[in-house]
Amino acid sequence: MKIIIDRFEGGYAVCEDMNTRVISDFPVESLPEGASAGDILVYDGNSFIIDHEETEARRERINKLFKDLWG
Repeated sequence: MKIIIDRFEGGYAVCEDMNTRVISDFPVESLPEGASAGDILVYDGNSFIIDHEETEARRERINKLFKDLWG
């Protein structure tokens, strides 16, 4: 399962499943240390791991879209 952290509310991370687009809340303590909004996490069957490469690629795509939009 791959999720994107959308935001934090209280002690929970509001996340979107990348396949189903279903929104779920996960306790902050279940996330890797240093996880932040916009990070892509992979569940390895035991815990979440930050996918640094995919997170960075996604951020670059979004930044390019904004740059193209605002010229």
